[in-house]
Amino acid sequence: MRLVRWLCSGLTLCMLLMPVFEGPSGQSCTCVVLEPAALAIANANRPKPADMYDPGLYRAFQSLLYPYHDFEDELSADELRSEPTSPDDMPHAISPEDAAAEVDFIFRVFKYGYAGYQYFGGDDAFGAAKARILEELSCRSEDILQNEYESIICSHLGFIQDGHLSLGRTRLCKYYVLFWNPEREFHLDEHGFYATQDGAACRVLSIEGAAPSKHLKPSINCDGDIVYIPGVIRPELSEGISISIEYEDGHAERMQLEPMKSGRLAGPAYELGQMGEVPLVASRSFGPTAANLDYLNAFVEDAGRLRDEPVIVLDLRSNPGGDSTYPARWVWRLLLQTAKAQQVSAKLTTVTAVALYANTLRHYLSSSQTLADAAALLGRDDSSPHPGWSRIYHGAGTTVSNDPFIAVITDSFIASAAEGLVLSLRHMDNVVFIGANTRGALLTGNVALCYLPFSKLGMSVPVMLTPYEDLDNRDGLGLLPDFWVDPDKALDRVKAFLEKHLVMEAGEARESNPLEGLLNP
Repeated sequence: MRLVRWLCSGLTLCMLLMPVFEGPSGQSCTCVVLEPAALAIANANRPKPADMYDPGLYRAFQSLLYPYHDFEDELSADELRSEPTSPDDMPHAISPEDAAAEVDFIFRVFKYGYAGYQYFGGDDAFGAAKARILEELSCRSEDILQNEYESIICSHLGFIQDGHLSLGRTRLCKYYVLFWNPEREFHLDEHGFYATQDGAACRVLSIEGAAPSKHLKPSINCDGDIVYIPGVIRPELSEGISISIEYEDGHAERMQLEPMKSGRLAGPAYELGQMGEVPLVASRSFGPTAANLDYLNAFVEDAGRLRDEPVIVLDLRSNPGGDSTYPARWVWRLLLQTAKAQQVSAKLTTVTAVALYANTLRHYLSSSQTLADAAALLGRDDSSPHPGWSRIYHGAGTTVSNDPFIAVITDSFIASAAEGLVLSLRHMDNVVFIGANTRGALLTGNVALCYLPFSKLGMSVPVMLTPYEDLDNRDGLGLLPDFWVDPDKALDRVKAFLEKHLVMEAGEARESNPLEGLLNP
C-alpha cells in the first residue's frame, strides 16, 4: 500500500511512475531502478564481483606492516600522555635546540605510532626526511616562529599522502578536484560523443589527442538529462587549465577548465526531511560528541522505517566522518544485511600507539579512559605473529541487492567514516552517486592524538592501516561520483534526474544498454 500511495501522489517524480507496469508474465513490478542508460554509467563506476575477495591480498598487506625487531628507542607512555594547550598559552616561537629535540620526538612517534610508516617508505624515507629537517634547523641561530617551524617540518614530508595524518594545522595530504566547464554539454549516442552546434551534431574526434571518454564526465543538466561535461581531475591548488578538442569535421577549439567549488554545509548531525514525498536523509557528522549522540541514534533508528520507501535521497555533503559504527548500523537496519568492500586491516599495539589512542579516548569520551582500555580497543594480542601489531583482519566484500533505491549526494568534504558509508553503498546494486569526489581518507583510521613537548603543536596520528580494496592509496582523491554535479546545485539536479531516469522493474530482469561499449572504449 505504501508503494501505491507513493506512485499516486501528485508530485512530478511520482507522476512519472503512476502507470502500472507489468513484466513479461504479467506480474506487477516491485522495485524502482535506474533506466538502462543511467544504470550502465553507474555500473561502470563499481567494483566487479571478481574483486570481492583476493587471497593474495593478505600476503601483500603483510609487507606494509613495519617489522619491529626491538623497541629500544620507543618513547614511554608518560612521555606521550598529553593534553591540549589553550591558544593563549601556545608558545610564539621555539629555540633551535628545542626544535631539534622535538623533531626526534616526532619521528619516534612516526616509527612506533603511525600505521602508514612502512607504507610510505619506512626507515629510509622517514630517516632521510628527518636528516633534511635537522640540517635546515642547524642553520638557525635564533628562535623560530611557530608557523615557520611547522612549515619546515611539513615541507619535508611531501612523500606522505594520508588524509588522517596532520601536524599542527597542516594535513599531510594533497587533495584533488575536478577541473571542468559545466557550461559546455556533450551527448553520447551509438556513434560516439557529439556537441550540438547550430542544430546539427558535431562529432568529437579526440580530446588532448586521446579518446573523448577520458575527458568527458557524465553529468546532469538542469532539466535532469544525462550529459557529458569536459573535465580533468587535478590537485585542487592547481591553476585553471585548457584542453584541445578536435572534431571530425576538421575544426578544433581550446576550452578553459576551472575547479569545481562548493561550500561547506552547517546543520545538525542528522535531519530527516522530504523532497516532495521522497525522504531526504541529511547526515552531516558521525562524530560521537555529546551534542550529536541523540541525532546519531535517531539516524540509526529511522533507517528501520525507511525500509519500505521506494526511494531515499541520502545527503552526505560536508560529513567529515566520526564513529563508523553509526553508518554500519544504519545500513544493517535499512537492509537487514551487510554490504561492504573487501577489507584488510591491522592496528598498531605498541606502547606509543596505545598511549596516543588513550589521549584520544580521554579527549573525546571521558577522563576515566585508561591505557588498558586503549589496548583492548586496538586488539592488543601478545601472540600476534607481527610484533607491535594486532592480528590482521581480512574479510571478503559483499554486494547486495537493495530496495529502496538510494540516491546519494556527495561532495569533497566527505571523509573517513562517511567515506566508509559511501564505500559500503557502492556495494549495493540499486544506488546512484551524484555530486563531487569525496575527500579521500581511506588508507588509515583510528586517529590518535599527541601534543608536542615544546611547540605544543598537535599531531593526529592514525594507528590503523586499512587501505582500499586493491591496496592503492585514494587519499586526497576519494571515491568518484557516477554523475558529476556542482554540490551546491545537487538537490535540484537530483530531483530532476530522478523524475526522468527512474523506472519500475519487473521481477529481476534489467535491460542492458547498447551504449555501454562506448562508455569505456
